[in-house]
Amino acid sequence: YETPAETGIILDQQYWHSYYMLATIRAWQWRWNEAKELFAKAIKLDPVSSMNSIWYPAFLVANRNIDEALRIARACTRQYPEDSLAILSLALFLHVAERFEDSNAAINKYHATSDLATFAPYPIWPMRLLMLLNDVELGRYDKAERFLNLPKREHAFCDFQGPLQIAGIRTLVIAKTQGLEEAKKCLTDIEATKDPMLSEQLAIAYMALGDHQKAIEVLSNTLDNHNPLLLWLHVWPIFKPLREYKEFQELVKRIGIA
Repeated sequence: YETPAETGIILDQQYWHSYYMLATIRAWQWRWNEAKELFAKAIKLDPVSSMNSIWYPAFLVANRNIDEALRIARACTRQYPEDSLAILSLALFLHVAERFEDSNAAINKYHATSDLATFAPYPIWPMRLLMLLNDVELGRYDKAERFLNLPKREHAFCDFQGPLQIAGIRTLVIAKTQGLEEAKKCLTDIEATKDPMLSEQLAIAYMALGDHQKAIEVLSNTLDNHNPLLLWLHVWPIFKPLREYKEFQELVKRIGIA
């Protein structure tokens, strides 16, 4: 996407979206100052479209400006109350702000007023996943386990039992509800895949078993892959137990955020 975005700017310096896409790419690359300048240009050209797209407020969250991201998200949901992506953004930012009940409430309000049958699978399954994360953070492990054990058809378009999606979260829940020995079996299954795309889930699994140093090591080894999810490494609530470690703080510095 980098070359098309740069080409778009050359061809039309008044088109906001090219600046916006390049700004998003620069954020993924941890080139924060460039991203900030490009987002500013996009916003100047088209403030409404720029504000209503998720990556600018996500950039604000990465730079610990969660309050401003929430302000933008709330304004967007007021303007587009039936926009599922707008609701997902608000719920996601509330989760990062550790307002887990409010995050669930935003999703439940949307579900209560919308006909889910009219929407494509995305973003319904991320909403359900976010509610699962909220329940985990609220210590509702029994509820989380019941959800994980539902038949696939009850998961709203998404097989949450698939290891590529929530293997680490499943390990954490099982550690709380069934004990560490059962959780170790989940960890063994994740390790056996040797899938680099499971890095954050593997780290969560190690955390669930109390091995924080190993979790940090996994995250360190995968950080240079520039997974967009790791842009929020320092603000994701699920990684909060790691924040006190010097090694974790060094990882955050590698991302370029003090």
